[in-house]
Amino acid sequence: MPDRVGRVGRCGQPLLPARAGEEGEGLIFVAPYLSFEEGSHGPTQPGAYIFRDDGELVWSGVGYHAGWVANFRPDIWRGNSYLRAFQGRLDGPHGRMYGFHTLLGDDYELAKKVQVGNHRLVSAHEFKLIEGKTVLVETPTPVVVSLSPWGGSKDQNWIVSELDIETGDVLFEWQSFDHVDPKSESSSFTCRIDEADNVNVESAFPLNFGPGIPGSGRNETDAWNYFHINSVDKDIEGNYLISARNLAAVLKINGTSGNVIWQLGG
Repeated sequence: MPDRVGRVGRCGQPLLPARAGEEGEGLIFVAPYLSFEEGSHGPTQPGAYIFRDDGELVWSGVGYHAGWVANFRPDIWRGNSYLRAFQGRLDGPHGRMYGFHTLLGDDYELAKKVQVGNHRLVSAHEFKLIEGKTVLVETPTPVVVSLSPWGGSKDQNWIVSELDIETGDVLFEWQSFDHVDPKSESSSFTCRIDEADNVNVESAFPLNFGPGIPGSGRNETDAWNYFHINSVDKDIEGNYLISARNLAAVLKINGTSGNVIWQLGG
């Protein structure tokens, strides 16, 4: 945690001094990709790469992964070292990713393809190994519901983007729409928990926001992305911490019931 207070600029961001320190030991793991904008510059061969500090290429993942690659780094599973990465498809305009995670062994061959059940495709943000055995991932799943409580109209096909939290072997599953209402009558900076232990907050991207990242809710590929998980972790008590980007909030989830224990931000 920082031990100093920064000055806040006009847009609310803290202004902190940046100092270049010594380079750390080890290699650099990156997965560069093309920009979202048409005609933008990017790598000729997007994918996973390992570099030394001086820029020397150690290993190229071109040919080892298919599609869009992200979240590339070394990790430990069952006591052994692996290179793990997400591979799949990027929906740039909506900020969504669909695919699965892979583990490559010492020979750079595929050792494990990590997927969730029910034919779901996971997102790229999180792959959190718990004690080197199980794994936390997040899954964006469109769900058919009536959007009229949140300002939707009859021609919007009632599609909401639901993000599931589950382990690789489905030890626990949590669905945001079962516990977090996309919008309340209160201020967007107020959290209310109703009698059913549901959290009522305001999405940073309301249904009528317009085209692009939040989605219009008119069809499955343009589902309303009111929640959008960016990271997941598990504490020593068995509860889960979830960062919801489009709510601008962090939630603590009961690891047994799935109820929201507390919320920060939103």
